[in-house]
Amino acid sequence: MEKMLFRDWVVLITLPCSVMFSSFEIAGIGSLIPLIQKSFGTTDSETALLRTLSSAAHITAFIALWLFGDFMPKKRAFLLTVTLWALLTIASTLVSSEQYWLYLTLRSLASVNAEVFRILVNVLQAEHFTGKNLTAALTLNIVGESMAFLIATIVNSILVANDSSWKLGVVFGPALSLQSCSLLSIPIVYAACSALETLSYITEVVMITRSFWIFSISYFIDGIAGSGIMLNNLQLVLSTTPAGQRASALSLLRLTTSLGIMPGAQIMAAISDYYRGDSSEPIDRLNALQKTFLYTWFMPALSTAMCLVILRFYLLDVKRAKQIDLRDEEESATLMGDKSHLFDD
Repeated sequence: MEKMLFRDWVVLITLPCSVMFSSFEIAGIGSLIPLIQKSFGTTDSETALLRTLSSAAHITAFIALWLFGDFMPKKRAFLLTVTLWALLTIASTLVSSEQYWLYLTLRSLASVNAEVFRILVNVLQAEHFTGKNLTAALTLNIVGESMAFLIATIVNSILVANDSSWKLGVVFGPALSLQSCSLLSIPIVYAACSALETLSYITEVVMITRSFWIFSISYFIDGIAGSGIMLNNLQLVLSTTPAGQRASALSLLRLTTSLGIMPGAQIMAAISDYYRGDSSEPIDRLNALQKTFLYTWFMPALSTAMCLVILRFYLLDVKRAKQIDLRDEEESATLMGDKSHLFDD
């Protein structure tokens, strides 16, 4: 690992912390739905708008950052969006129980800002670190996010069990926010994690009704493989994209991911309903879900195959991105130049 100055350590710790705090707030909203619904007196359909508008806000953020992300200094945009996210989230906890639509509006705006600065975190890390230091920085993002979801789930389950105010589980994160390997190792590890996830996925589905311990072990392995995929997915994009286009590339990545996730639940539910038929028995529902998940094993397998295709072009793409960065630096230096002759007599 390259020698790091004190400023580098500050950046290394601060950026993942912003991801962790926002993850805590996101997990808080998801697990506090019963308390939020009780506080505002909303129906299931009205409460579901919280998730729908949040997804719509994310897509809006991806498109905006994809198109305009490279027109504003990234550090300034990061500080601005973190501040706006924190203030909007805190403001959403101050609305009365009769102002649900105002709450939805504030939550949607907060979600837009949160998604923007979460993308900018990866861009800033890629600009500030290289090699193993970049790997460490991206790993800290995933570790912090996982810790936030775990802690938020535990804390908010206690709040729900004791019928406490939902605001206690949301305001914590925003309040705190206001305060040399071979290049081919990245796609190789990505492909390995994807293959491991495929095997563990199939094992989970088959063993869920046969052996709880095998299912649990497979689920644990699936989680590890999924973390490796998340980390290397970001590194693949950052290492093959010129510095001036990274914000747009990450926005496009998040956009396509969201477009794939949004209809996923409805598609899986429709397939499950088809297999279950008119039966309302829990065992029939479980069997239908098991068949549904088993018949979709080809999705992670397809991801593994695509990773092998990436191996063929990865080094060329990295070389091309570096050439573009070098060309941009030379053009910038040429434009700036030595202008001392302007002051000669």
